[in-house]
Amino acid sequence: MVRPAYSGSVFPRGIPLPPDRRCPIIPIVMARRLGPLCILLVWPAALAAEDRSSQRAALAGVKAFTIETEFAAGSTFAQYVDVVRLRSQAETEVTQAGLPLADRGADANAPFLSIKLEGSCSITFGCYGLVDLRMNWLPMTSEPSIESQVRTVWLDSRTVTSYPAGLTEDVGEALHQMLDAFVADYRAANPA
Repeated sequence: MVRPAYSGSVFPRGIPLPPDRRCPIIPIVMARRLGPLCILLVWPAALAAEDRSSQRAALAGVKAFTIETEFAAGSTFAQYVDVVRLRSQAETEVTQAGLPLADRGADANAPFLSIKLEGSCSITFGCYGLVDLRMNWLPMTSEPSIESQVRTVWLDSRTVTSYPAGLTEDVGEALHQMLDAFVADYRAANPA
């Protein structure tokens, strides 16, 4: 007997199959293919949903900070994103909000707001990546034998999908949303 081609539990014309003729393999194959994609889409939202009160408390007492940008190793975003424009946008938004920026190089122990970009781009499939905005701090120790490590005290992430031609604008929009959240948390932790 020749069986008609079908996928899952429905014939091509939408007629449901009897329970004994349903194919259990199709949902498993789809879950294997779509599972990692679901994790990539949910992971940044889970990071952003963590307890903001501890992050606000960590911003208390920060007098001034610098803004830095970086790309993750192996990221092809560097070819399509104008980093100077993103840093300028961040500095402008922070100063317009009234937050103090430190001079670069003047204070080696000043906290820094890091804009980290990672992802991949192709002309055919577009760009997909992650934009992190972190407040990092390198605490200086009084003992030279103790190694200092960069500590992240505030974090927000956004997933960005775009075509290469519009990647700078889309990353800039994600950065604007994260900077709004950072300014709100900074003001809550450091009332005037």
